[in-house]
Amino acid sequence: MSSRSNGTNGTMGAIFWTLLSCMITSTTALGRIEVDFVFLEDHPFQKSMEEGIRKDLAAFGVIVQARPLDKERLNEAMQTGDFHMAFTESWGPPYDPHSYVASFRVADEAGLAATSGMREPMTKGRLDETITHVLKEENVTARTQLWEHILESLHDQAIFLPISYHRNPAVFNNRLEGFAFGHQQFDYPMEQITARFGSQVALVSPGAQTGLFRDVGFMHPHAYRPNEFFANNWVYEGLVAYGADGTIMPALAENWEITDSEGGERIRFQLRRNATFHDGSPWNAEAAKLNFDHVLAGPLTGGDFHGWYELPAQIDRWEAVDEHTFDIFTRGAYYPLLQELSYIRPLRMLSPGAFKGTSPFEQNSCPENWGNVEEDGVTVNCAGIVGASGTGPWKFAEKVTNKRVLDEKEVVSTVLDQDEVVTEVKFVRNLDHWNLPSNFEGGSYITELVVKSFDDHNAVLDALLSGNLDIAVGGGPLQADALKRIEADHGNLMTVMFSPPLNTRLIALNSMKAPLDSEEIRKLIVHGVNKQEIIEESLGGLEEKARTIFPTDLPYTNVTLLPVMDYDPEKAFMIRHHGLVTLDPRNDTGVREVGIKNCGLRYWSRSVPRRAVTLNQGATEIMLALGLSGNMAGTAYIDDNIWEEYQSDYLSVPILAPRYPDIDTLWGAQPDFLYGSYGSAFSDRSINYSDVIGPCTVAQEGQHVDSQDDWSSCRGKLHNVGVLTYLQEPYCETNQHRPEKTTVQTLFAEIWEIANIFDVIENGRILINSIVQHFTDAQAVQVSAGPDLPDLDLFWLDSWSETEPFVGACCGSVNLIIENSGAHNIFDDLGVDTQRSWMAVPWEEAIEKDPDIIVLVDAVWDTADSKLLNLCNTTETRAMRAVQNRQFIVVPFSGTTLGVRIGAVAYNLAEAMVALARGVPLQEVDFQAVETNNANGFLSSSGVFVYRNLPEVEGVDLDTFCPGTNMITANEPANEGSSSLSGGAVAGIVIGCVVALAIAVVAILYVHRRLPKDGGKGKASLTTMERAFGNDNLTGRPTLMTDGAIST
Repeated sequence: MSSRSNGTNGTMGAIFWTLLSCMITSTTALGRIEVDFVFLEDHPFQKSMEEGIRKDLAAFGVIVQARPLDKERLNEAMQTGDFHMAFTESWGPPYDPHSYVASFRVADEAGLAATSGMREPMTKGRLDETITHVLKEENVTARTQLWEHILESLHDQAIFLPISYHRNPAVFNNRLEGFAFGHQQFDYPMEQITARFGSQVALVSPGAQTGLFRDVGFMHPHAYRPNEFFANNWVYEGLVAYGADGTIMPALAENWEITDSEGGERIRFQLRRNATFHDGSPWNAEAAKLNFDHVLAGPLTGGDFHGWYELPAQIDRWEAVDEHTFDIFTRGAYYPLLQELSYIRPLRMLSPGAFKGTSPFEQNSCPENWGNVEEDGVTVNCAGIVGASGTGPWKFAEKVTNKRVLDEKEVVSTVLDQDEVVTEVKFVRNLDHWNLPSNFEGGSYITELVVKSFDDHNAVLDALLSGNLDIAVGGGPLQADALKRIEADHGNLMTVMFSPPLNTRLIALNSMKAPLDSEEIRKLIVHGVNKQEIIEESLGGLEEKARTIFPTDLPYTNVTLLPVMDYDPEKAFMIRHHGLVTLDPRNDTGVREVGIKNCGLRYWSRSVPRRAVTLNQGATEIMLALGLSGNMAGTAYIDDNIWEEYQSDYLSVPILAPRYPDIDTLWGAQPDFLYGSYGSAFSDRSINYSDVIGPCTVAQEGQHVDSQDDWSSCRGKLHNVGVLTYLQEPYCETNQHRPEKTTVQTLFAEIWEIANIFDVIENGRILINSIVQHFTDAQAVQVSAGPDLPDLDLFWLDSWSETEPFVGACCGSVNLIIENSGAHNIFDDLGVDTQRSWMAVPWEEAIEKDPDIIVLVDAVWDTADSKLLNLCNTTETRAMRAVQNRQFIVVPFSGTTLGVRIGAVAYNLAEAMVALARGVPLQEVDFQAVETNNANGFLSSSGVFVYRNLPEVEGVDLDTFCPGTNMITANEPANEGSSSLSGGAVAGIVIGCVVALAIAVVAILYVHRRLPKDGGKGKASLTTMERAFGNDNLTGRPTLMTDGAIST
C-alpha cells in the first residue's frame, strides 16, 4: 500500500527494513550523525569542553570530530560557515544584545551561518528585518517586545547551545588594593589601584583575545586584531563611556543633548575642556571631526571593515560647531547610538598629531595592510598612523621583544619577525588625565603597568606565588584549578575576585549545514550535553550554567524562554529515537517548575495540578492513559464511548456536561488546570468565561482559522486568575501557532508535556512506547500484505452534506492515521495554507477522485450508518467504486482526534484495508465478530469496525439496497500465504532484539557514568534507555517519519 503522493509511504522493501531497523539496534542501525567542532587550538578550556561534549553526544549516536584551529583559520571557518559546531562567545556589554545580534547579518563571526537556515515563522530574512526594526524602534515597550520575539526565535530553533555565563576572575597580590571590575569583558581599570607597600609598578598578566597574553598588536585605535581591547582601552577614550547597568557616562564629552532633525536626530556634544592628548595636542571638536572623518570614510563603513555594527550606517554626517561643540546627525531614530559610541573600537580618539595626513581618502588612518579600499567609485588609501597617542589614563611607553624595544611611534608600524616574541609591554600613568584622583600625589597610586607574557598557565601561577607577578586579571591567565588553589591555600598572600556575569560561552550550531539543518538534531545536541559537568570539570564550577544566549541583567535580555534548554539525557534519547522536538524539562531551582510553550503562550507550572478539568474526549483519554483520574475534578464534551481500557477510571471522574459546561458549572469544580483538544474549549462563545474573568482576546484578523468574526481565546485571562490551560497544538486558535502538519511527534510532545506538568514521567514514557508499538504493528501489517497489494486511495468522510461533505484534510490527526495505515488520503493537499485537519469540499471533487475505500466516521450527531444510507441513496455517490465494491470502514469520531488511540486506529485500519483489498477474512485477533443494528461485522479494540453485512437504517435494508456484495467473510484460520510475518522475519526480529538489548545496556552504563552527582533527571534517563527502542528519525534510514510516512 505505497503512497501515490511523491512516494511518501515508500516501497514495500522500505517498510520491511523499517520494521527490522526498529528492533535491530546495533551502532550502524542506530545511525551515525557526524558533525565537526571548530575551536581555538591553544585554548585549554575549549579543548576540555570539546572533549566533554564529544563524550556526551556519543551516547546518543552523534559523532563529534574535533577541528582545533589557529585564530585566523577559526575566524575564516566561522565567517564562511565551514563548521557544524563552533565555540564562540557573545560580546558582553556594551555590545550585547544589539550589536552581537546585528552581527548575524554579516559574515563577521559564526552568527551568520548559524542563523541562515532558520525556518518559519522566523526565517533568516525575517530575523534580519526584525533586527533592523528593533534598532530603530523609539517606543521602549514596543522595543522590548521585539527583543523578546528575537530571543524567543533564536531559542525555539536551537541556534546556539549556551554553556556558561562568563565572569572575569582577578587575582591581586595583597600589597595592592582598590581594584574594581570594569563593565566590559576586556575592561581592566587600573587607575584606582594603590600600593599598600612596595613598588608603585604593577606587574600584570591580562586576559587577552588569544587567551594568554601574547602581544598588544599595533596599538591602533581605529583597527581590530591583533590590537588588544584592554591596551587600547587604557590609552584611548571615546566621547562617552559605558557604566554600570548600561548607563552611558561622560568621557571626552561632558554632556549631550538629543533633538529631532530632518527625519533623524541631532546629538550635540559639549566636549571636555580639560583633556589633552598624550603628545600634547589639544582635545577639541576639530580633533573629534578628524577621527570621525577617517573612521567613517565611505568605503570603510562596509561589512568588511566597520560595518559589523550599525552605527556607521546610521550616522548621516557630523560637524564641529565650535571649539568645544560637536554635532552628530543620524538618518533616523537609532536607540543604541550612544551605547555604540562607548565601544573600545573603532571610534576612540587618536591625537591629530598621530595622523599621517588630514585627508580621509588620500591618507586615511586605517592600517596600511588594508591597502586601497574601493566602493562605488570612491577609493580610500590606508596610510596608517605615526604614533600611539590618546587621552586615556595610561600612556603607551614601550613594547619589549626578545630582539628589540619599540616605542610609541615604532609600535604602530613594526611587523614582528616570525621568531620574535613579545616579553613585556609598559604603560605609564598619564599625569595630565582629566580624571586623575585629586589625592594622586600622596596616595601611593600605581604609576606604571608592566604587562608580562608567559609561556603557559602554570608559569603565570608560579610567578604569582613567587612574587614576580602582582595581578592576573581576565579569563586567559589562570585556569580554574589554579584559582581554587589560590583561594584555598594562599589567601594570606593574594585576593581572588570575580566580576558579575559579562557574556556567554556558546556553541553556535550551523543551521545551514547538514545534518544540523535539522532542528531535531540541534535540539538533540542541546539536550545531550551535560553543561554542569563541563563547568565542573573545565571551569572548576566557577561559572553559572547558561540557559540563554545572554546574561539576563543586560538591556532587554530578561526574557523567560521556554522550554528551558538544558541537559536532559531522557529527552535527548526520545528525540533521537522518536523525533520529539518540543519536550520541556524541569527547572533545576529548588522549586519544581515546568516551563510550557503552548499555542503562543509561555508560562510556568510550579505545582502539580490537583483539580484538572478536561474539555474534550481526546484530552480526557490522554489524562486517563497517564493514570491521572485522581487529579481530575471533572470532564466534559465526550463524543462517544471512552476507550474500554480506561472505562473504570473514567467512571470515577465527575461529568460536568455532555457538551461544554456553562461557566458556573465549570467554576463550581474549582479547576486549577483546563485541558482542551480544540480552540473552542477556550472561546467565550463556547463557555461564558467573560462573566468571571472579563473580556477575552480576539484573534488577529487573517490569522484565525474559524470563519466567525467573534473568535476569541480566554487562555491568557485564565492564567491571570491562576487557572493554567493546555490546548492541543494542531487546534491552536491561530494559524501561526499550528504545526504545518500533525505528526506522531506532535502527539508525543503533548503527552510528554502533560506528563511533566503532572509529574508522571514514567507513565508518559510507557504511553509513548505503546503508541509507537501500535504504529510498528501497522507497518507489520503492510509488510505481511505482500508487494503486489495495490495502492489504495482513501476518502475520509467525517460529516455528511448534500453539497459539501466535511472530509479529512492535509494536516491533522486524520491524515496522520491514513498515512501510517499505508493508504493515500485523496485530500492530502487540502487545507495546506491554514493547517486544517478537516475541510468541506464539493461532492464533485470526491466523486472525480473515485477512491478505493471510504472511511465512515461514526459520531452521535452523524452516524456511520446514516452516511452509508446517503451514499447508497444518492445517484452520483452510488456510482463510486468504493460504494459499488462495499469498501467501507467505520471509525469512531473519538478515534480520529489527536489522542492515545490513533496508533491503534492506524493499526486496525491497516488490517481492515488489507482484508477489503484482498477480499479475505480478517486474520488478526484484534478484530472480533459482533452483532450491531441488525447487521454483523468485525470490531477492533480501538473501535474500528468493518461490515460483514450492511445494516438496516431507517427501515431500509442496506444489505439489499446498496450495490455490490460483501467483501469480508467469516473469520477463518490464517492461510500460509497470508501470515503476518514469515518465520525467518520473526527469527530476525528476535535476534535483533537481543543485539539491541546488549547495546542498550552498554549505553545505559555509559549514561549512568555521566549522570549528575545529585542523580536527579539523569536517573530517569536509564528507564528511557531501557524502554525506548525507537526508530531513528534523524539519519535518513528507513523509519517512521515525522509526517507519519514510511520512507527511506
